[in-house]
Amino acid sequence: LIFLEHLDLLLSTHADHKARVWSRERAALMQVLSLEVRVPAAKPAAEGGAEGAEKCGTSSGSRERPTITALYSDAAENRCLFTGDQHGYVRMWDLQALGQAPPQAARGLCWRLPLLRETRPHRQAVTHLQHFELDGQGVVMSASTDLTISLFSQEGDRIGTFRSWAATPARASGKPDGPAYSMALSGDGKLFAWGTLTRGAHGEWDHIIRLWDAETGQARGEPLQGHKNIIHAVAFSSDGKTLASASDDKTVRVWDLDTGKPRG
Repeated sequence: LIFLEHLDLLLSTHADHKARVWSRERAALMQVLSLEVRVPAAKPAAEGGAEGAEKCGTSSGSRERPTITALYSDAAENRCLFTGDQHGYVRMWDLQALGQAPPQAARGLCWRLPLLRETRPHRQAVTHLQHFELDGQGVVMSASTDLTISLFSQEGDRIGTFRSWAATPARASGKPDGPAYSMALSGDGKLFAWGTLTRGAHGEWDHIIRLWDAETGQARGEPLQGHKNIIHAVAFSSDGKTLASASDDKTVRVWDLDTGKPRG
């Protein structure tokens, strides 16, 4: 579920491979969108292809229904929707086409959202997506159960990929972290944070937040510890000195990044 603040809409996805657009003001369903991907016979989905809008079921070609495992909207004006699936693909969909949907979409009939571009930065399921502007360029950041974090431009050009534990003490110990379930980049683009798992002294999984210096490529300080379950969201304050995190342990924590300790 994401809030499209520039459009004043809510967008939700479901295991039926559809997205539903809701009016926040009227709390009413406005459109039902298909996120199916057309796959030509005996050929994989093409990367970087753009497709126009069409109503579901009108095309001849086989269709794939990837399970959506991550969801994000662009950071500027909600012009694009980014989805990640269980096979490691990231797709960009055209949200500007919402205003072009036929009347049937408003009556609950499925309508296919135009696919702008797709890329496959990972080999396993995408766990988290984020889009941000950096030096005037739209950048997409994705994390996966293959233990990698990938950065690429909105046009699909690869910027870099690194293992989520590669620059941390976990690598030297021979006990790599688990996947990143959440991540964020500070406003100045200098610091990454991600919520992950690491092996404890007795082999148990501890839930931690890693901090990574984007300029040096090294871990910054000790991991932030305190959550008792998967950390699904992290966010920096505007000045980059505070980090907030939310977890399945039903708590939200606010961290002082100078001390590495919770505030309050």
